[in-house]
Amino acid sequence: MDHIKYLLLSKEYIDGSLKHMRTDQDDRVGFLEGNAGVYAVASVIYDSIGWSQQSQDFLANVVQIVGRRPLTN
Repeated sequence: MDHIKYLLLSKEYIDGSLKHMRTDQDDRVGFLEGNAGVYAVASVIYDSIGWSQQSQDFLANVVQIVGRRPLTN
């Protein structure tokens, strides 16, 4: 059951990241430097702990960000 402990710990970390995100720069697609990566990780964590609706909301944010910018090399 250690995995539950680590999932809940990861939720605490991602919640802190979500709370401090700059929403005025959410058009950056980069996984490490933009909000899309935070939303993607949040989606996986929330889905893993059974919060499917919140997970889908985060995933919708990723799709919205990616959809606003053309993908280039």
